[in-house]
Amino acid sequence: MRELIETKQDSCTGCNRCIRECPMELANITYFDNKGDIKVKIDHSKCVMCGRCIHICKHNARHYEDDTEQFFEDLAKGIPISIMAAPAIRSNIPDYKRLFFYLKKYGVNKIYDVSLGADICTWAHIRYIEKNGISNMITQPCPAIVLYCEIYQHDLLERLSPIHSPMACTSVYMKKYEGITDRIAAISPCVAKAIEFEEIGVAQYNVTFTKLREHMEKNDVHLQAEETDFDHYESGIGSLFPMPGGLKENIEFFMGKKFDIDKSEGFKVYKNLNAYAQTQDNLLPEIYDVLNCEEGCNVGTAAPHDKTIFMISDSMKRSRKAAMNGRDEDYFTALHKKFDETFEISHFLRKYRPVDSDFPNITDECIQKSYELMEKDTYEKQHIDCGACGSETCYGMARKIAFDVNFPANCLAKARDDAKELASKDSLTNIFNRRSFLEISLTQIDRMMRKNTKGYICIFDLDHFKKVNDTYGHLAGDKVLQDVVQRAKKSIRTYDLLGRYGGEEFILFIFEIDDANTMKAMERIRLKISDTPVIFDGQEIPITSSFGVAAVNNMDINTAIKRADEALYAAKNTGRNKVVFYEEKAEDLI
Repeated sequence: MRELIETKQDSCTGCNRCIRECPMELANITYFDNKGDIKVKIDHSKCVMCGRCIHICKHNARHYEDDTEQFFEDLAKGIPISIMAAPAIRSNIPDYKRLFFYLKKYGVNKIYDVSLGADICTWAHIRYIEKNGISNMITQPCPAIVLYCEIYQHDLLERLSPIHSPMACTSVYMKKYEGITDRIAAISPCVAKAIEFEEIGVAQYNVTFTKLREHMEKNDVHLQAEETDFDHYESGIGSLFPMPGGLKENIEFFMGKKFDIDKSEGFKVYKNLNAYAQTQDNLLPEIYDVLNCEEGCNVGTAAPHDKTIFMISDSMKRSRKAAMNGRDEDYFTALHKKFDETFEISHFLRKYRPVDSDFPNITDECIQKSYELMEKDTYEKQHIDCGACGSETCYGMARKIAFDVNFPANCLAKARDDAKELASKDSLTNIFNRRSFLEISLTQIDRMMRKNTKGYICIFDLDHFKKVNDTYGHLAGDKVLQDVVQRAKKSIRTYDLLGRYGGEEFILFIFEIDDANTMKAMERIRLKISDTPVIFDGQEIPITSSFGVAAVNNMDINTAIKRADEALYAAKNTGRNKVVFYEEKAEDLI
C-alpha cells in the first residue's frame, strides 16, 4: 500500500495536535530524534488516509504526495491519457472549463464527468437493492471508510455496499462502454483515492485539486479565456454526490423514502462505525451513508479548504438547479431505462479484503504498568485528563504507552512533575538541593510557630573528603556521597527534611523533638556513617563526619543555619567525627 502522507521531521514540534485529532488510536508514533526532541511519525499500516493531520498541523509538518507531477511528465512524453473529474471540481475550481481547455491543449484526450459515474452508482444501488433486498448496508463512496473497515473493522466488510464508488463506476464506463484504452487520470479532492485506484486498478493517476493548483502556480500557468466542457452530457443528479448525504438524496429521489437511511460524516464517523459494529441489527438503519470529510468531498482532504460552507452550499444549490433544469421525472426514468439497456450491473461490483494488522492484546496489567511509568499512583493523577499528550484521557495515554506508540515523557503532567523534581532535587543524591531545602524549611517554620513546637537545623560534613577523591577518584567520591545520604535517610523520620547544602556538606531540619533526642538522632547518623566503610570497586573507604546542631526558635532560618555552621566549625576544630550543639551566648540574647 502506498505511503501517501508523510511527516517533515524538521518541521515537527512534537505538539501532539496530530495525535489529538487523528481518529486512529495507533496511527501516530512518538519518538525522540537524535537531538533529544519529541517528534511524531506515521505508522502507515494503521493509517486510513483520513487526511485530518494534514490540515490541523500548524507547522506544515504533515504533507501528502499524489501523481500530479508524474501526470504532467507523462503527458509531455506523449503518453495517451484521458481524465475523469470529480463533481467537486465545480465548487473547488470554478473555471474548470478553462482548465480543461489547457489540459486538452497539453495533450489530454477525453474528459469525463464523475457525475455520470455517480448516476451509474445510484442506478446500480437501486437495481441491486431491488434484486437482493436490503439489510443494513453501509454505502461507501469514500476510500478512507473502506480502508478503516479493512484494517480495523473486518466484521463490517460484509456490510459495505458492493457497488463501486462513482469514480470507479466512471472508470468502468470509460473502459468498457466508451472503449477508452488510455491511461486514466482522476482529478479528485481526496488523498485516499490513490489507495482505491491501486487496490482495484481503476486509474493510474490521482491528480488532486491542491497539488494541481500548486503545479499551475509553480509553473506560472495562466489559463486562457477559451473553454472546453466534458466529452459527454447525459447525466442525472449525480453532481450532488459530493455533499454529505448525497447518495441518500439520490436514492430517495428515485425510490422515495421507503427505506430508513441515516448518514454520518466528519470527525464522528469512525466512532459511529465502531458503535454500528456493536449494535444489534434491528436497531441499525437499512442504509448508512458515510463520508470521511465533514462537508463531504467538496471540502475533501486534498481540496484547498479556502471556501466557506456557504460558498460550497451555494455551489451545490446551483448544481442541483442545473441537474433538474428542464428535466422531469420521465427524463430520469428514461435515463435509468437506458442504463438498464446499456450496462451490466456485474461490471460495477467490487469485493473487499481484510488487511492483516498486528494489534497487541492490552490487559489491565498493561494499563497499570503504563500508569506506573507515568508515576500516576493515585485516582487523581490517573484522571488529570488534560489532553496535552494527544489522548483525551490519561487512560487513553496509558493504552498508547502499552501499545508502544507513545511514551511517559510525552505526558505533560509527568513532565511538569519531573521538571519540578529536577529543579528541587540534587541530581547525584536525589535529596533536596539547597534552594528547595530553604524554601520548604520556611514553610515548616511557619507551621512550627503555629503549633508552638521545637525544630533544629543540623549541618554535617564529611571529614577529609578531598582525600577520598584524590586517593580513590571522583567516582568513588560520588559513591561515598550517595551511601552517606542513604544511611542518613534510614536514621531519620520520613517527614524530616534532608538536603545537600553544597559539596560534601548536608543539612537537616528536624522538628517536633527536643534537644536531647535531636542529639541522639545526630549521633545515630554519625555512627551509621563511621561504623561501616563504603565499598567501591572492591576497596573499603573509611568515612567519618562532623555535625553542628542549632535550635530554631523565633529566629529566621539564616540565623539558625549560621549557628549550626558555627557548631560544625567547633566540631572540626576539636577533633572531628563528633556532634556539637550550639550554645547560646550572651550576645545572642540581646
